[in-house]
Amino acid sequence: MPYRIEAVQRVRWPDVHSLDCPKCCPSAFPYLHMKEFFQDDAESLSITYECEFCGERSVLKLEQHKGQTLMYWQM
Repeated sequence: MPYRIEAVQRVRWPDVHSLDCPKCCPSAFPYLHMKEFFQDDAESLSITYECEFCGERSVLKLEQHKGQTLMYWQM
């Protein structure tokens, strides 16, 4: 099911638009810190996050496929 990302005018903390750690589940506060990102190829990007709470690293993938942008956690 497609997900629409709305324009964020002002960022508040914690914000409903913040990412939750996919390994320790949603929590009351966001604990993810961006560590690095890579452009895998001309149509994909990987962003590595580290969770302050559980210490695990997770990779968020963004890919273009036939005019669609796909976003998912790489497990």
